[in-house]
Amino acid sequence: MASTDDFFGSAFVDINMPFRFEDKSAKEIWEALQKKYDTEEAGTKKYAVSRYLKYQMVDDKSVEANLTKFRKLRMRLSQKNQNRNSNLNSNRNNQNTPRNNNQSWNHNKNQHGRQQPPPKQNDSGQFLCYNCNKPDGWWVDTGASHHVCYDHAMFKTYTAADDKKVLLGDSHTTIVAGIGNMELKFTSGKTLLLKDVMHTPEMRKNMVLPTLSSEEDDDIIKSVGEGKVPSYLLESKIGDCKRVAAIRREALQRTVGRSLQGFPLEGFDYESILGQCCEMPVGYVQIPMGIAGPLLLDGFEYSVQMATTEGCLIASTNRGCKAIHFSGGATNMFLRDSMTRAPIVRFNSAKSASELKFFLEDPENSETLSIIFNRSSRFARLQGIHCAIAGKNVYIRFTCSTGDAMGMNMVSKGVQNVLDFLQNDFDDMDVIGISG
Repeated sequence: MASTDDFFGSAFVDINMPFRFEDKSAKEIWEALQKKYDTEEAGTKKYAVSRYLKYQMVDDKSVEANLTKFRKLRMRLSQKNQNRNSNLNSNRNNQNTPRNNNQSWNHNKNQHGRQQPPPKQNDSGQFLCYNCNKPDGWWVDTGASHHVCYDHAMFKTYTAADDKKVLLGDSHTTIVAGIGNMELKFTSGKTLLLKDVMHTPEMRKNMVLPTLSSEEDDDIIKSVGEGKVPSYLLESKIGDCKRVAAIRREALQRTVGRSLQGFPLEGFDYESILGQCCEMPVGYVQIPMGIAGPLLLDGFEYSVQMATTEGCLIASTNRGCKAIHFSGGATNMFLRDSMTRAPIVRFNSAKSASELKFFLEDPENSETLSIIFNRSSRFARLQGIHCAIAGKNVYIRFTCSTGDAMGMNMVSKGVQNVLDFLQNDFDDMDVIGISG
């Protein structure tokens, strides 16, 4: 077959020059195009992988010839991997910090991300750590629960530890000779105090947590861990909900001695849940979401979104949707929308219990009771009150609407408001339970 240049000229041909396709079949033109563009990336690993994965045996060659070509492709791919590993090892030996934040501490950037002059080098051309003048320096460990250092000379304060060990990521343990504080100096001139650093002489790397707290935050973390500052008061004292979550998270890690790696902290609006749905947050959980359906309901098809980690749940729901669909669909009927609370109160006599029942079920008192109940929430609205007497006990059932919320808390507050109001007129009433 004619070469690519016979069709298109050299690689530097003028793109405005018309191509000559006279007397060439479509197959020949396609093969020429493929050869041209394959050649342009022939030196890349991507090309080698593609050739290896797409290889097919052909009928016009013997089995031995096909296998020989396949072995050559595999050998070429292996060489690409060896060259890549060699380049990576060379980069690791000649650079102070890899670009990956998870691999080492970046000494060359200050807190604002501006490039700083690199630290000095040793005779082998390796960059030295700004703090210890050693080529390995400090490494960020996203799975660590404590800072660790193998060099005793770097500690500013030091307390020896007896028979203490720390669990490593590979399930092995290493000796902790002592615990103390040290300072990390940055090229920007900033100094960061690391507290409770473990001295691990058997290790060959200094590990630092990815979230370095300020000295003020570190004092708060210690106070929380020691029980001096209640964790639930941090938001009201500090104000920054994201910072509070990080402080509470670090206090928890130090208390239990385990890392919360893989439990996300970043990327969530902690202000939005303050006083709403989650107290004392330390992060959030990602839950996979699947789709079941379509569900044929009232003549319309709906895709059912389900967030779960339970295996087979969505598959089972999907089979149910399919069965409903084949049977002609489901019809929705709205019967009632209400939430209830049933407190129990006790009196000194059955007569007093009866008087409360008559008062609560009297239509003339419903408006007053509704006003008292409804002031606890913008959404809770009292629908009715029903009572049952058993001796000196009165079982009261409050029924109300709660808008789009389930409303358990808003109902409880409304019930408490009514009970407080009733005790002004019924002195001998004792509240046994808010819900029975």
